[in-house]
Amino acid sequence: MRFINILKSKTIASLNFPNLHHLIIKLSTMNTKNSKSFVEDFMAYVRSKDPRQPEFHQAVHEVVESLADFLMDNPRYLHAKVPERMCEAERIMQFRVPWTDDRGNIHINRGYRIEMNSAIGPYKGGLRFHPTVNQSILKFLAFEQVLKNSLTSLPMGGGKGGSDFDPKNKSDNEVMRFCQSFMTELGGKVVTLSDSSGSIHDPDGIDAEKLAYVMELKNIHRGRIREYAEKYNATYRDGKRPWSVSCQLDDGTGPCLKIDQAYISKSGLLFVVRIFLVFN
Repeated sequence: MRFINILKSKTIASLNFPNLHHLIIKLSTMNTKNSKSFVEDFMAYVRSKDPRQPEFHQAVHEVVESLADFLMDNPRYLHAKVPERMCEAERIMQFRVPWTDDRGNIHINRGYRIEMNSAIGPYKGGLRFHPTVNQSILKFLAFEQVLKNSLTSLPMGGGKGGSDFDPKNKSDNEVMRFCQSFMTELGGKVVTLSDSSGSIHDPDGIDAEKLAYVMELKNIHRGRIREYAEKYNATYRDGKRPWSVSCQLDDGTGPCLKIDQAYISKSGLLFVVRIFLVFN
């Protein structure tokens, strides 16, 4: 492409080379064909790896198509397999989520967590609960989340999660029981909580007893999250968000992910959950 631009410059074009105009057109056409062939070949590779995932294919195609010329001009990225790395999730979790409705009936849903890319930080991404949720949709969302987060200038990777659970026409208690089961089955350990004043880091994990204390602290006593740190000897981070916790924590635990989830209950209250999960 640089060579073509030089040929198009006034200095070169002013020289009386025979058929220069035809040479420029030919080289431009060759570059277009090479880019188009690259996109077609790459998408064939993606479809062979992940068949029957149209939503994910569409997202990848849009990104690769827009980057094709750049990749052709900078083959070092192709040699390092950067496009293939971007399209391959670091880890995908699929698990069952049993929960009980208000009538005592047991239901089984399917849960997912896509840890797409942690090149610049922990997997930041929310949860989607909708009956149409499947792996293709969540991979599409996680793939685009990586790109969105990279533009924030914050050290955040990208991920996404969710379930085919339908929260519509469910009571607050049913949604609560499903979410509790979802987090339990995911197998993570909650290690951070935050409010507007700061965040706490509890490497021992925030279990049901500690979470009950937080609910009483916030909903009844209108306290601050730093009081949790004083009671349970946890680390309080004044004015800092949960993502200030390192992805590889000091206690040797494994990778972590951040989940943001917000929903409005039937009573009109807005609930926001900001947590880090750590996998041992």
